[in-house]
Amino acid sequence: MNKHIVFTQGNKGGTGKTTILSTLIDWYRHHEIPIETVDFDSENRNNAGLSFFHKDAEKIDVHMREGLDAFFKIADETEAAVIVVDMGAGFGRQTSDWFNAAYDDCSAQGITFTSIGVITDDPGSVTGLLTWAQFLKDRVKYVVVLNEQYSERADFSFWKDTTEADQFRKIASPEIIRFLSINPELQQNLRNYGESLYRVAKHLTDIPELQGTINAVRANRVIRAAFAEFDRVKPLLLPAIDELPGNEKKGHR
Repeated sequence: MNKHIVFTQGNKGGTGKTTILSTLIDWYRHHEIPIETVDFDSENRNNAGLSFFHKDAEKIDVHMREGLDAFFKIADETEAAVIVVDMGAGFGRQTSDWFNAAYDDCSAQGITFTSIGVITDDPGSVTGLLTWAQFLKDRVKYVVVLNEQYSERADFSFWKDTTEADQFRKIASPEIIRFLSINPELQQNLRNYGESLYRVAKHLTDIPELQGTINAVRANRVIRAAFAEFDRVKPLLLPAIDELPGNEKKGHR
């Protein structure tokens, strides 16, 4: 069975990439697509990162050689077609070493990669994306998420107008999707309690601060739009031979 690794670029913190990746994981599970989830948490924090939102995510310290071995063990043993990896914030030697080793060994086995870059109105997020692209080059396919964060008026002018970003779009031909802004109070409570938008939207949370119709409506608005965007770029989120199952609405964890 072909396998596919989807990983977030380790851009600067605060771009919302863990929220977006958590929503992507819920998209996979909503469609009953088997996945493995990996949290490269270099700071080993228990209240942050992907494993805070999805408790079954395997936490691995990418800075340790044992961490690289653990990742290969997961890739070898999992029956899932997709491995989703949250890189954490920052771009360093250890991360580039991980990708070089992972790419050389995994591509020889027919494993493919998609890199997810999240940008906001902050020019630094765009610079981070371009830095990653200079390193990754054509070894991956790219999905770029324009994250509105807290404002529907985000115009992403630095992404749209800079020569470097334009060159990247021409060379890499990324799929570009949009992630809607989230009510700030809702976003803060999601972070505080490690809950996902999907669970709030579907009334599956037992956290009082996240219950109620208004929170469900706010979360469902974002989830519905995000799932539509993921559906649109699904060839980059799945192994080449795999097809997305039907859109029957199934139970979720």
